[in-house]
Amino acid sequence: MAPSLCGLGSYPGSLRHWVLTCFVTLLLLLPPSNLGYSPDYLEEVCGKPWWPDNLEEIRHWPWEVSLRMENKHVCGGALIDLIWVISAAHCFQSLSLMLLTDNLTLTPELQEAEVFIMDNKKCDHIFHQNSLYPRVIHLIRRNMICAANYGESLCYGDPGGPLACEIDGRWILAGVLSWEKACVKPQNPGVYTRLTKYTRWIKEQMNHGALPGPCRASCLLFLSWLLQLLVDP
Repeated sequence: MAPSLCGLGSYPGSLRHWVLTCFVTLLLLLPPSNLGYSPDYLEEVCGKPWWPDNLEEIRHWPWEVSLRMENKHVCGGALIDLIWVISAAHCFQSLSLMLLTDNLTLTPELQEAEVFIMDNKKCDHIFHQNSLYPRVIHLIRRNMICAANYGESLCYGDPGGPLACEIDGRWILAGVLSWEKACVKPQNPGVYTRLTKYTRWIKEQMNHGALPGPCRASCLLFLSWLLQLLVDP
């Protein structure tokens, strides 16, 4: 069976400081079994994709987000709701959610990269090469997805970026980039946080609503730290 083809939103080398492409989201859909994982891993996450009236549906990767500090790109992210952004927690551990207070800025400066889902065992074997960790220690866990592109490599600023797969004309947010051997060999896979493993936590945070204003930054950091403890006790 041919590997499932997915898309990782990325940016040109000179434009690694990403800019948010839109202020809508592609809601998580139902990932089918042909992604190479058992139904146990891929469960229904939530509703249907939603677009505002003023957005052209032909715009590519409208869920891409740039997380910035002093107007410099730090990490990527993806919108999963009008006011919620998901990213890699080490940009602030495995996963983080951010609640927006202002509208976002659009940009046409975006570059895509096609990646292929890789079997976790094969991915684990690759990362054990030239590693000091013994083989009995799994570097790639069940809450991770590996994907590789044999012509382009990931680099600094890519973590937090979304891994999106097109299934039957609909885009599924499958993961956010967690870690990789940055800027090394294109054949080295990127390791993504498997979002279906955190569906309940994501829904709970979104249903909880807005955090108290003065507490938002510190609370988000605390939630990321707490999530890491729950995943890796």
